[in-house]
Amino acid sequence: MVQYNTMKKLIIGIFISTFLVNILGGSFVQAAGIADISLASEYQTWKQRFVSANGAPSGSLRVIQPENDNVTVSEAQGYGMLLALYNDDRDTFEKLWRYVEFYKDERGLMHWKIDKSGVITGKNAATDADEDIGYALLAASKRWKVYETEARAYINAIYTYEVELETYVLKPGDVWGGSDATNPSYYAPAYYREFARFTQNEGWYKVIETCYEIMKRARHPETGLLPEWTTINGTSSERITWNSNKDNFSYNAIRVPWRIALDWIWSGDPRAMEVMDPMMEFFANEEILRSGYRLDGAPIVNYFDAAFAAGIAAGSKASKNPLFTAEMAERLVSMTTETYYGASLRLLALLLVTNNFPNYGIVFDILPVLPPDETEFPALIEVEHPKDGGRISGEKKLKIFVEDVDPDIYRATYEVDSQGEKEMEVSGKYHQAKIIFDDWIWNGEGPYTIIYKIYNSNGEQTAQKTVRLFVKH
Repeated sequence: MVQYNTMKKLIIGIFISTFLVNILGGSFVQAAGIADISLASEYQTWKQRFVSANGAPSGSLRVIQPENDNVTVSEAQGYGMLLALYNDDRDTFEKLWRYVEFYKDERGLMHWKIDKSGVITGKNAATDADEDIGYALLAASKRWKVYETEARAYINAIYTYEVELETYVLKPGDVWGGSDATNPSYYAPAYYREFARFTQNEGWYKVIETCYEIMKRARHPETGLLPEWTTINGTSSERITWNSNKDNFSYNAIRVPWRIALDWIWSGDPRAMEVMDPMMEFFANEEILRSGYRLDGAPIVNYFDAAFAAGIAAGSKASKNPLFTAEMAERLVSMTTETYYGASLRLLALLLVTNNFPNYGIVFDILPVLPPDETEFPALIEVEHPKDGGRISGEKKLKIFVEDVDPDIYRATYEVDSQGEKEMEVSGKYHQAKIIFDDWIWNGEGPYTIIYKIYNSNGEQTAQKTVRLFVKH
C-alpha cells in the first residue's frame, strides 16, 4: 500500500510539475504562427514598470499608470492579479489583493480610482475590474488552495450589485446602469460559467444569455463591430454623456475580442464564434489597421497601437482564418508600449495566443479522478487526431486518450456543435469514433466545434477538451 501511494503521488506530482513548468514556469513557449517569446521575462518587465508599493498601504502593492500621475484604478488591480496568477507569482498576487481589500466600498467591491497618495478619487465599483478580480480569486482558490472564502464573497457581491434584477443585464458598476447603459467590453461569459459552478448560482447562466443577446442586437450587421456603450435593446445609450466614442469601436470595445475569444476557447460556445468571426474578418480585410472605428468600419484615428493589436490578436483565436491568427500573433510580439493599459492588454493577449491562459477552475478540479479500481490519475485529454485547427475531409476517425491510463476504466464522448453527446469506442489505448466529414455541411468549411468529455465510473465528468476543425469539401 505504501508503494502504491508513493507511485500515485509521483504520477500526480510529475503531471503537476510538468504542467507548471511548461505552462507557467518561464519556459519558452511556441504556438502556431508565433515566434519564441519568454512570457516570464515579459511579465517581469511589466511588473518592474507598473507594480509599486509607493502610495500603497503597508504590505500591499498597486498597479500604477505612470502616464496618468501614477493613479491606480480597480481595473489595473484585476489585470495585475490575473497576470500574477498565470505567472505563479503568489506573493505579488497576495499584495495586490490586500490593496483591493483596503479600498473596498460598503458593498464589498473595490472603489474604482485611487490617487498616488491613497485618496479615493473615484467612488464605487467598476464591473470589468470586479469580474477580473473575482475570477482571479476563484482560480487562486483552485491553484493555491487559498482565497476560497474571499472569492465566494466577492463573486456574490458582483452578482448582487452589478447584475440588474429581473433582466440579468450586466451593470457597469455597483450603483448605476443596466438596461439603460451597459458596456459590452465588460461581458465575460467565460468567467460567468465558472462563477455559476463555484457559487452554485444558476443566475449566472442567464447573465450569459443576456450578454450574447445584447451583443447580437448592438453589433453592426456587416463589420460585426460593437459600440463602447449600448442599451438592453442594442441602441445608443443616452445616459452616457461623457464619452464621445460611446457609439464607436474604441478603447473600451477593443476588450470584447479578448473576453469573447476566451469563452470560445474555454467553452466552445458557438455564439462566441458568431460574435467574433465577422469582426475578425473585417480586421483581416483591412489593408491598414487603426486603433478605433465607427461601427460601419470607417477609421476614426490614423494610428495603430499595442492595445488594439492585443485585442485583435486575442480575438483572432476565435476566427475562421488561421493565417490571420498567426499574423496578428507575430505582430503583437513585435509591438511595445509605455502605457499601462496597452502593456497590460498586450501581456494578457500574449498568454492567450500562446495557449497559456487555461481555465484553472477546470484544470485543477479534474485532479484527481476515481476510476473503478480507485486508482487516482490526472485526467488530461490528449487529442491524437485530428488536431485543433486542422483541415480534414472524407472518412476519418476522431481519436483521443488519457496518457498512461487504461481506456477501459473511463468513458469518453464527443459532441459536435451542440448536437448532443455520442459515445466513443475503445480501440487500443484510444477512444475513437468514425466520422464521414463530407457530411458536415451545415457550417460550410467551418469551423466545427468538437467537445470531448471524460467520465469516471460514477458517471461524473472529470475532464473536457474543445477543438475546432475545418472541413475541405
